[in-house]
Amino acid sequence: MPRLTLTSKNLSTLRHGAIVVAAASTDDGATLVVGKGFPTALRAQIEGSAATLGITGAADEVRRVPTGGHLAAPVLV
Repeated sequence: MPRLTLTSKNLSTLRHGAIVVAAASTDDGATLVVGKGFPTALRAQIEGSAATLGITGAADEVRRVPTGGHLAAPVLV
């Protein structure tokens, strides 16, 4: 059974199937709502491609995005 855990641990070391993050809608497009330990390069990559990926930050929106090796987990949800 899947389990969701909140943590303040370093995300780059967490070896799980996926890391869940939030996105918010802004006038400039979607922005990730993440803590200070989130990889800057990954955030920039996702936010820069948000429109292409269909990420809007709308309520109840779910997307899966590969982390590209920036995190130990292979996928962001």
